[in-house]
Amino acid sequence: MLSCQSQRPSNTQYILQTKTALYQSEIQYEEDDDGLVEFFISQEQIGVLRKEANKRDRVKKLQKHFLPQEESMGLSQQSIDAISALFEKSELIEVRGVSKGQKKGLFDTATAMAEHLEEEIGKPVVVVDIKGFAVKMYCPWLDGENFDTSKRIKLFTSYKPGQWTRKPKPIRNEYGQIVLDENGKSIKVIPEE
Repeated sequence: MLSCQSQRPSNTQYILQTKTALYQSEIQYEEDDDGLVEFFISQEQIGVLRKEANKRDRVKKLQKHFLPQEESMGLSQQSIDAISALFEKSELIEVRGVSKGQKKGLFDTATAMAEHLEEEIGKPVVVVDIKGFAVKMYCPWLDGENFDTSKRIKLFTSYKPGQWTRKPKPIRNEYGQIVLDENGKSIKVIPEE
């Protein structure tokens, strides 16, 4: 008798791969060679954004865009304009009808859609949550833009570039034993990445 359960473990985590990383110290923005600002969002910050999106959805304040059936796998210029207009009203939006009819390709379609929006808008776009055929996205309001700062989502972090260094580890020989110097103390080296 065969089991009807999925072959994928239930505790599988998806790693968010985006071109952007969000450093929330509003003062420090590093620019790449392309002139793009590099952003990083941690898993804790994504959890905060999910809670905020759910809270806004409960009180009917989450901006939503419904994709037509023919645009479920890609975006037209009209949809890009509508979504960018929603991002001007709110940092969090929900796009419904993504990859309609193809549940297996939903994650890839959502990340590709976020990358395409990021290129068109010129600001970072991050997929926060995927439920059903609805994708919640976050696009931070950057400094210098004419937005109401009281409506801005505050993501707190203690990250500072170059803050952490790797811990020195003792050198080991080919048998796995710690190598000692002439005083009987272990020789420690900072491991390379």
